[in-house]
Amino acid sequence: MAKIWQEDVTALFEATGIQVLKPLLVSFNRASYEFDKKVKANWLYYAFLAFLKLALAIKHFDLVASVGAGSGLDGIAMYETFRPKQLKLIDVNPAVIPIADSNLRDYFTKVRAQLKWEAILGNLCEPLEPESADLVYGNIPTIPGDPSGILDGMNSSSFYNPAWTKGAPKMLERSFLAHQYEFFRQAHAALKPTKPAVTALGVRVAAPLVNELFQAAGFDGYEVIVLDLKEQSQSKAVVTAYAKQERARGVEFDFYREGADTSILDSKPSLEAFKGSLEKWRVSAQEALTLVDAGQKVYHVIGILAGYK
Repeated sequence: MAKIWQEDVTALFEATGIQVLKPLLVSFNRASYEFDKKVKANWLYYAFLAFLKLALAIKHFDLVASVGAGSGLDGIAMYETFRPKQLKLIDVNPAVIPIADSNLRDYFTKVRAQLKWEAILGNLCEPLEPESADLVYGNIPTIPGDPSGILDGMNSSSFYNPAWTKGAPKMLERSFLAHQYEFFRQAHAALKPTKPAVTALGVRVAAPLVNELFQAAGFDGYEVIVLDLKEQSQSKAVVTAYAKQERARGVEFDFYREGADTSILDSKPSLEAFKGSLEKWRVSAQEALTLVDAGQKVYHVIGILAGYK
């Protein structure tokens, strides 16, 4: 039987201002995203901030969905911020679904939540009916790797099968955004008119390519919900994968050295302006790997971005 352990994740919710029943103990296994006690090291920290902003802008939610649900923490946050009538959590890894199901069942029973919910095994948005969702959130892998390892432990958050994407533009494919493209393509079909598809994206590519990503999937453009500079987690493995693809594909990815000035965030910049302000600290993946091998931290831009149907 796969090892399962529990973590107290209350601090992650409190840091973003989401009120939960305390203490919030949830289960994890090797196939779910790991929890970092440094709350800003968790992708969900930025997603939760985005949920709070979206809850102010969109007043009514019938059905919300999370793709790449992992341990189900995003489902708890979606309940506490959106108060939807229905919640669907989707993940492609069969080892994840029982964990998400258990965590949500435990929490929703304790708080006597009034909603229909389910944790579903499926690929991206395929389990969703056309024009059924008020919001679809995805934490979709963009890290290059061997597709055969997609269900292997923690690597389940790092790899995807290229056969799962359909007709992504070549530049998106070369830059490892084909999986993101397929998510948005499917989400566009699943959303009600005027409703958003939201992604947690490590923006290691030029800003204009992000706009191309949304437009290719049927959206007019995108809105920045949350923007920041995040320390690269599992830096040796991740940066090595990107550096390898730089050499193989003749493309470059954007990483940043320590000490980058992010004060421009106080003025709520566009993605283009933010990345432009960081150019002084930018390094390619191959240069970033040299820094990591020397024991230094490297960073990447994280964006919680929304495209409206």
